[in-house]
Amino acid sequence: MNALALGLTLASALGWASLDALRKQLGGRLEASLVVIWISLGTVPVFLLWQIAEGMPRITPGYLLPGLACAFFNLFANVLFVRSVSLSPISLTVPLLSLVPAFTLGAGSVLLGEWLPPRALAGMALVVIASMGLFHGRGRRNPLAALMNEPGAPLMVLVAICWAMTAVLDKRSMEHADTPLHALLQNLLVGGGLVLYRRLRGRETPLPDRRESLWLVGAVLAGGAGLGFQLLAIQYTLVSLMETVKRVVGLVAALLAGRLLFGERITVSQILAVALLAGGLWMMLGGS
Repeated sequence: MNALALGLTLASALGWASLDALRKQLGGRLEASLVVIWISLGTVPVFLLWQIAEGMPRITPGYLLPGLACAFFNLFANVLFVRSVSLSPISLTVPLLSLVPAFTLGAGSVLLGEWLPPRALAGMALVVIASMGLFHGRGRRNPLAALMNEPGAPLMVLVAICWAMTAVLDKRSMEHADTPLHALLQNLLVGGGLVLYRRLRGRETPLPDRRESLWLVGAVLAGGAGLGFQLLAIQYTLVSLMETVKRVVGLVAALLAGRLLFGERITVSQILAVALLAGGLWMMLGGS
């Protein structure tokens, strides 16, 4: 991974990590679908301004299939994420997103022809193992027991699968459309699709009140930065490598957010797991 790709990935990771904490706050105040609607639609003007700065948008008919599939997976992932972190501690559910790079590697090899060398694969395996150490850091004997005991954990596994697919489909979609246009369309499809779904079920989509507005503004800015930098990063590196770096940063940030914002305890085993994460990441960056 070159310096440009690493910088873009780190910027994306910090944006997503900030959004994780903000979504947990919002998940306790609003329905999961409303959180996704207002964050998704709120970022549309951001990416519209970016596209205007880029000039005349580029899009071809080949965008339709990967673009719609990407929006489908993204919609479900966002709703399930908010629901997951509202049911279980963020420091015990977000670590399951470490499975995203492994799922991305499989999808990327099939759909994009992207493969990691042996040392980088070993580093990814170490990252996944260390992440499981973070997951059962509260005295649980193994990740499976934690997975069965935490109500939000199975939902987060589904989130990992969906986001693995969206990352790969993002790269395929941008072969047929400009980066800001793709981001704009994805957020419009996700937010608009949920509004339509609620309407068909006879449910209104109320505007957020003043108490949630500040949290939503922060979430929109964080989400816009996370997605924008991510879409730029995958144009310069392998999707699975970008996802691994992003997840390591997100895992560490989840521990800190859990401790500082939600009073969740950090254990010795979790600290050791972070050290293993760093080692796995070093192997990946050095072996790719």
